[in-house]
Amino acid sequence: EKIFVNGQECYTGMRSGDFSSMGDDYYLSIANELSGDRPWIGSYYLLAIYNQALNKTEIDQNYAAGLGEIRFTTNLLVEPNVTYLVTPFARTNQGVIYGSTDVLRPWSNTSNSPFGDQVGPYHSIDR
Repeated sequence: EKIFVNGQECYTGMRSGDFSSMGDDYYLSIANELSGDRPWIGSYYLLAIYNQALNKTEIDQNYAAGLGEIRFTTNLLVEPNVTYLVTPFARTNQGVIYGSTDVLRPWSNTSNSPFGDQVGPYHSIDR
């Protein structure tokens, strides 16, 4: 396995095992623990997980492409007069949302989320 940050390889190693013991109800939490008590301090703009290893040419090509403009469509219901904290990525029970403050209303950590859940900043929501 290899991990690249900003197009540069920063880790190479090998781990034993596989994901066969993981159930469909397991969550991948990004930018905080599921408990909400360890928030990420910093910024991230894109996280990509592939089902195959990319070669160096593909890594360089993806990095050179930059962030670009991400467009999406969704049928999410957003309540009027409610403020939400924005995240660059959120997975919901209705699909995946990519956004920024320019394209998506922010979420807050109140029960007034469009999903009726208690949502903290930078959480992914999945059901």
